[in-house]
Amino acid sequence: MLKTNSFAVRFPNSRACCVKSFPIEVIIVDNFSNEYTTIIAKAFGAKVAQWKSNPALARNVGIAGSAGKHVFFVDSDQILFRCVVEECVTKCNEENAEMVKVPELFIGEGF
Repeated sequence: MLKTNSFAVRFPNSRACCVKSFPIEVIIVDNFSNEYTTIIAKAFGAKVAQWKSNPALARNVGIAGSAGKHVFFVDSDQILFRCVVEECVTKCNEENAEMVKVPELFIGEGF
């Protein structure tokens, strides 16, 4: 789920993720950005909700619109490594975990 002011989700590899065993539902919660966020997201099959919100409310809006068993939050300034979503789901299923934490690497001044 992404809360966006602009559509800036990036993946470092050419394939977005290596989903093999389960489908992924992508929900974009757009804070009425003035770029082409909704057009681009819909072109990739994402559900889009436009909602004036802070990050916490955007996540709640996304959860309310989701149909899956697992939820993975991604902010518009984050880059996902290939397979991270699948690895998290696998970990939850193998260990009957209710959540997993993905370590983050911060790059740049002021982080």
